Amino acid sequence: MKTRLRDKLLTISDPNQKLRTKLSFIIPGVLLILGFVLLVIFSLSSESWTMVLSTISMVMLASFSVGALIGFIFGIPRTLQDNKTEGIVSNSNLEQLSDWLTKIIVGVGLVESKEVFSIVSALAEKLSSGFYNSSVGYTIVACTLIFYFFGGFFISYLWSRILLERIFQENIDTEKRIAALEENIAALEENKDAQDELNELQLKYTKENAFSVIDKSIGEIQDRKKLTSIFDKVIGIAYEKLDYSTINELANAYNTKIDISARTWADIALANLNLYNTTNSSIYSDGVIIASNQANKILKDYGIPAMVKIYLGLVEFKNGKEENNPEKISKAKKDINTIIEHIQNENSIMAYEAYNYMLRNDNTAFSEFNQIFRTEFKEQFDLLQDKYKEHLSKSA
Repeated sequence: MKTRLRDKLLTISDPNQKLRTKLSFIIPGVLLILGFVLLVIFSLSSESWTMVLSTISMVMLASFSVGALIGFIFGIPRTLQDNKTEGIVSNSNLEQLSDWLTKIIVGVGLVESKEVFSIVSALAEKLSSGFYNSSVGYTIVACTLIFYFFGGFFISYLWSRILLERIFQENIDTEKRIAALEENIAALEENKDAQDELNELQLKYTKENAFSVIDKSIGEIQDRKKLTSIFDKVIGIAYEKLDYSTINELANAYNTKIDISARTWADIALANLNLYNTTNSSIYSDGVIIASNQANKILKDYGIPAMVKIYLGLVEFKNGKEENNPEKISKAKKDINTIIEHIQNENSIMAYEAYNYMLRNDNTAFSEFNQIFRTEFKEQFDLLQDKYKEHLSKSA
């Protein structure tokens, strides 16, 4: 990936990069061809030109091959050993051999440099012995050995460093794409199975089926985000079915096993509020506070949980009035004041979301509590509304 990114950056920064790459091969190639043309001309000047041309051509090819082999050894690209596909690691034996041979060749070349030139000289003298002019033949053979050795080395090194590296990288990228495709297919199959389970739950909802869908998902899906999404949807289906008690049971059962989202905690708080509104049990009022605080722990300036707590205070206020209980009324007022103060001190987005949520409930069973809030708690309502307008002005 780094190599591909580097190539893209080079292309962007230098549009002539491809032309330079071609020229790096064309220029030495032209020189090598020119050298061969000169060898042909030299051979034609001899009476036995076929023998001379054959001999000098074999010398040229042999020297080029040796140079190319050494150039290949020096230029073999390295592969990163973290490139894995299904536990398979690329074989690095050739790279290790290249390292060893490179060090040996460089070491021997530096130490035995005089011997290398002596070997070349002796070889040239022996190969030119059959030429009509041995001194000229010696010069031609020696130059051919040196010229085509370095020509082969340079061409092979360039090919290894530029083209072979791209071939290796394309192979690695292909393996990665295959692995990613296999992962995507597996993920799609998981999602399809989970969606089928949710569709079945929507059609045949029971508490047992809701627990079964989540238990099955925990056993089959490793991705915690996907588990969170499935749990959110199950809670949503339970809420549509007005099964608030099951929502509480699900939250208690999977709180430590699944990363419940802030939105779902808000739904859980609202389920507890509905249960408290019908039962007046302190268990559910505590559930409202716990779930709302969990939602705001995940998302600090989330406004809906704050509004749910205000609704809890309004339910307490209404019950206190019906029971003619001054202590309950006083506590409800204090709780609502505390929540409004908290909203005032937070980012205005919290007030915006809380106020919008209240407006959406003007056409629900909570419209009664909206009216109580507007009339009995006018000062607190005005503060919430002002903070809401402040956010609108900032957004504009």
